[in-house]
Amino acid sequence: MSQHGTAPPGTRTRSAAQHLTLEELRAARQRTVLDALRQLRPEFLVVNSRSRGRTMANGVPVFENGMYVGGVEMLAGIPVAAAIEIERLSESRARELFGSYCTCLGGVIHVRTR
Repeated sequence: MSQHGTAPPGTRTRSAAQHLTLEELRAARQRTVLDALRQLRPEFLVVNSRSRGRTMANGVPVFENGMYVGGVEMLAGIPVAAAIEIERLSESRARELFGSYCTCLGGVIHVRTR
């Protein structure tokens, strides 16, 4: 870590690897959140391997501003220009935030938009 509390260029902490900032999204120069994730964090789109056998038909569940919106195909309808941040949350963290009835098998992608 540098004196300013950031990781050196080219390295990511575990939390940074699970998070995309507004600056990173803008730098990707993609039109949709799905395209940005494919470029910057393709691992977000893969269901956690520990959840095999319990996966959802649409793959990783997607939440937008705390509301379930569907599977990863929904990310194609969210413009990068509208996104503030994107997080890949574990199943347990998603259940803490969205409740015990959350469709959170294998974790979720949470997109905050304007």
